[in-house]
Amino acid sequence: MESKMNPMALGPTYSVVLYDLATGRIVHTHHQMTLREGPPPDKNAVQNDALREAARHHSKVSELGILHVPDCKTDAVHRVNVGSRTLEELDKTDKPALARRAS
Repeated sequence: MESKMNPMALGPTYSVVLYDLATGRIVHTHHQMTLREGPPPDKNAVQNDALREAARHHSKVSELGILHVPDCKTDAVHRVNVGSRTLEELDKTDKPALARRAS
């Protein structure tokens, strides 16, 4: 017998990105999955979770920039444009850009 249950569909992924203020290099990204029919994420809670997790690996979390991204593409490679404070998707085939991102 075929199941008639429909799992709840996933909504957008809400993310908080912590980045180097000088270079735009992303230091930590924290993703919060949402359900299409569910409540929106608590932005402060997601940010606090991101800061707490990043502090486990980075000693100067207070010196990082914080960017909230309401619908983040989790399968892409990004950097932060420090001038406009926006997330930019990098071309995965652009090796110089990826090298700059890693440095």
